[in-house]
Amino acid sequence: MSQQSPNNFMDSKTLIALAMLGFAWFGWQSYLQNKYPEAYKPKTEQTEDQAKSTSAESETATESSAKECESKPELAETVNEKAGQQELAQDNQNNPEKTFGYKNDKVAFELSSKGMGFNSFTINDHYDRSGEPYSFQSSDDFRILETRLLGRASSLNFEVQKIGPGAFVGTASVGQMQIKKAIEIDPTTYLIKTKVEVQNADASFIGTETALELKLEDIQTSSFLPTFERQEFFSDGSEGEERVLIDTSESLKESVSNIKVASVGTQYFAQSVVDKSKIAPEFEYTVKKGSPHATGKLKYSALSKDNFSLEYEAYIGPKYLSLMEKIDPSLASVIDFGFFSWLAKPMLQLLKLFYGFIGNWGVAIILLTVLIRMIVLPFTVMSYKSMNKMKVIQPRIKELKEKYKDDAQKLNQEMMVLMKDNKVNPLGGCLPMLLQFPVFIALYQVLGQSVELYQAPFAFWIADLSLKDPYYVLPVLMGITMFVQQKITPNTMDPQQAKVMMFLPLVFVLFMVGLPSGLTLYIFVSSLFAIMQQFIFMRDTIVGKEIQTA
Repeated sequence: MSQQSPNNFMDSKTLIALAMLGFAWFGWQSYLQNKYPEAYKPKTEQTEDQAKSTSAESETATESSAKECESKPELAETVNEKAGQQELAQDNQNNPEKTFGYKNDKVAFELSSKGMGFNSFTINDHYDRSGEPYSFQSSDDFRILETRLLGRASSLNFEVQKIGPGAFVGTASVGQMQIKKAIEIDPTTYLIKTKVEVQNADASFIGTETALELKLEDIQTSSFLPTFERQEFFSDGSEGEERVLIDTSESLKESVSNIKVASVGTQYFAQSVVDKSKIAPEFEYTVKKGSPHATGKLKYSALSKDNFSLEYEAYIGPKYLSLMEKIDPSLASVIDFGFFSWLAKPMLQLLKLFYGFIGNWGVAIILLTVLIRMIVLPFTVMSYKSMNKMKVIQPRIKELKEKYKDDAQKLNQEMMVLMKDNKVNPLGGCLPMLLQFPVFIALYQVLGQSVELYQAPFAFWIADLSLKDPYYVLPVLMGITMFVQQKITPNTMDPQQAKVMMFLPLVFVLFMVGLPSGLTLYIFVSSLFAIMQQFIFMRDTIVGKEIQTA
């Protein structure tokens, strides 16, 4: 029987265990040094790096925030915004802003070296509701028409030179890359022609962006009472024309590609861009809940690093149809004349023609309303004739309904014979009214959207046709005339339906109390004209003879 040798401390198994323990120890130390390098630095090195500790902590916090953003995308925007604010603050500290002013009787602006954007752009010949010249103000984040590099939060710092009245050129450098921008402002047309060119673009260059900025106001809206007051984004791009109303109580972020026209503005004023580049930009518009500004960004992506350039024409001013059409026909679509814009535009020209002779927009509205009533008079006569004929045969229709109440097919046959014998068209009363509908809707849009009526006085208590009647006199008069018109107009409705329709004038009064007084004036005059027509038709011997012989 062999004898087992006693345990030796230096046997092979012990040596292997010690080697493994050593590897584990050195591995752990290496891990700790990589994870906590500050704790393993010599005292002298720690002292030298003391000033860098704040920066290191900031980077660690940023990395931690980035990881958290990956798992929670909703935090990414907040983190990016804070990082952008820090970058902007650092940039403003290192590169002080320089401004260039301009003023004449039409416009005034302050141009900044930061992105060659406008800190403010004031329209001196138009005033806001408080009586001050109407002004567009930039936000802390973006200046109006500022140019930036895509993916870069800080502004480009341009060396700006004034080369003429309202004409400026500037150059900004980022490394070896140069960004050149030229703007030319025509104060008579509120037009700003802009060209941007990027030279020596490096691998980090992905494109540029241009900003539109609108300071928001709290517009009181109601789901029951309509209003023409608005703040909106407009785009004409790959999906056609699109309008998005701005609600300050909600956040909004959308984008449209292949933009031809982009705009942000109010009922009567707008900042608009008509793109003239080979690169079709994307329009990204954003509103943050509770934010005092709405931002629209035109993003030009670089298809090539070589020969990157863009060109656009910007319009910052009142929404005059003739002026905007003269600059570019597509720019005029910023004005919302609705579905019947093809009718609205000539109506506006007629309104301006009457104003040219009279010099009062209220009187021009009255004359235009009467003219349109005369134009549609043949359709109105057809409608009255048809309704009167229907009223004459109404007793006979009731008899037929009673006689054939159990035989619907026979009833229809007899009613068709009756109407044919009396030359009555059942649609005769409705069809003429339907033909008039586009005309009145188009005029409704013209009077609600035309900047020509902005702060235009009429007479007596009406000092601004673009505002509601302060004493509600016109809405009440409109309601009375509509009631009278309804009472004297023949109808073939059921008595119960007729009683319900008697409340319609009251509904219209409530509908119109908050709308511009120019609109109320139009409907009041139109109803008054209809009453006069009805009295004439009731005495008209020609119409009377046709009814008697029918």
